[in-house]
Amino acid sequence: MHRHTGATCQAKAIKRIVEAADIALALWLFRDSVWEGLTMHQRKADVDWLSLVDGRPGLDNIWHLFFVLIDRVITALGYPSQIRGVREHF
Repeated sequence: MHRHTGATCQAKAIKRIVEAADIALALWLFRDSVWEGLTMHQRKADVDWLSLVDGRPGLDNIWHLFFVLIDRVITALGYPSQIRGVREHF
């Protein structure tokens, strides 16, 4: 039986922040070919998924840029800022 420790769960949560930032960057870089081809429902689902990083703990270093990147992509794609604290802190 495989057990997850608190540290393992936190590491997975932090990894998901990096993965979300990668997806946000890809959506931005390929917005003309990918984003434009999505339905409004698909776009909203993507933004909702990216917004799940809101309130998640990150590391107190360069990792802040992942939150900034996600927030900026969301707003650049025409949606309101979803990540609390980004605009106040950065």
